[in-house]
Amino acid sequence: MYDKPATWADSHAFAVPHSDRKPISQEKLQAVLKVISWMNQNSLFWATAGHIPGYKPILDSAECKKMEPNATYAVLAENAAFDPKSKIAGVASPVYDAIQNFILPSVNGQLEPEEAIEMMKETLEPQIE
Repeated sequence: MYDKPATWADSHAFAVPHSDRKPISQEKLQAVLKVISWMNQNSLFWATAGHIPGYKPILDSAECKKMEPNATYAVLAENAAFDPKSKIAGVASPVYDAIQNFILPSVNGQLEPEEAIEMMKETLEPQIE
């Protein structure tokens, strides 16, 4: 990552649950895939919240290319770097909670930076395997 350009990235994805005990029927699978396809093909509205569409025809569309501020930073997706697989890092993780609980109060002057770092360490180190 440090020897080439990289931009931190996160993403949303659809998942189709699978269970050998209760497999999804072909009919249900086709219906789910149809909904996912529709969501992808109609993701321009989703982009109005600042997201970069993952569906290339929408991403390459004239409407998407003129959408701001997305058009300014969409090129950064070319160097997307996702979090490594971790039980404590990533969206809605203990690391995110620790940032919310300790770093933000430090930035806002409610905690000293050293205190925030120590509290993060005390919270996260026991969770590292």
